[in-house]
Amino acid sequence: MNLNPVSIIRRKLRRMAILIVVTAVAVLALAASAQSLLHNLTNPFAATTADHSPPPVLVSLRELGDFHAATATYQTVIDVEHGTAHIPAVVLGQRTTFLAVGTVDAIVDFTRLDSGNVQVSADRRSVTVLVPMPRLAPAVVDPHASRVLARDRGLIDRVASAFTADPGDTTELYVTAGQHLDAVAVASDLTNQAQVSTRQVLTQLLTAAGFSTISIDFVNSTKP
Repeated sequence: MNLNPVSIIRRKLRRMAILIVVTAVAVLALAASAQSLLHNLTNPFAATTADHSPPPVLVSLRELGDFHAATATYQTVIDVEHGTAHIPAVVLGQRTTFLAVGTVDAIVDFTRLDSGNVQVSADRRSVTVLVPMPRLAPAVVDPHASRVLARDRGLIDRVASAFTADPGDTTELYVTAGQHLDAVAVASDLTNQAQVSTRQVLTQLLTAAGFSTISIDFVNSTKP
């Protein structure tokens, strides 16, 4: 059967149209696949942001600084004698009895805590805090409450004191008194009192922060 030229042209145009439509669909599908692939790929040069801020609990604890957890007042009597070998004390020498009264603080240093000292549960209901052991600050001698109870001088010392601007200098007595008060504090239960006080304060603080289970452990180092 012979086809006229018009029919042949129509068939060719129909085939060309079908080819164009198929090609367009293929291009669109390829473009969509490429876009999806690019979306799923990770850009190795993309900018990233890391939050290294300490947790809020740690910030609150650090703000406590040097926490004076307990303070105690002590008194002790010291007896200091100065003499010279082979010379009687009634001739050359001095003996002083001194009543020393002063205070000693037990301090917990929260400034060195880091994230390893605070362990928070996933549900943020439980927390464990590793706290450094309390340390005793040097004794502070109260000059108003402390006083010389007695002072005995040899003959030569009494004569020399008449020409001394400050015959009753107590500097050495205060230094010795501080050392004695430090020893009294070490032998006392002041650090135990400080632990009890610290636990109470931290429990109140962490309860207010929303924690229901709180554990406070004292360690010799701020590093767990």
